[in-house]
Amino acid sequence: MDVQTTVFEICKKAKVASRELCVQSTEKKNKILSDIADALIANTEKIIAANREDISRAAENGVPSHML
Repeated sequence: MDVQTTVFEICKKAKVASRELCVQSTEKKNKILSDIADALIANTEKIIAANREDISRAAENGVPSHML
């Protein structure tokens, strides 16, 4: 699957999720946000490592440093 198709599919899923989320109670939405925050904290090292790889790959492919 190419990048454009992947991004399009992610956007379609986000649109569906937003419709489902907007009808939830404040408590439910707060729980979801808390779970997301917990997942980000739990995966901080993986996220940073992946970001480093992306930056390195971009630099190798000639992306200007001010864009990194």
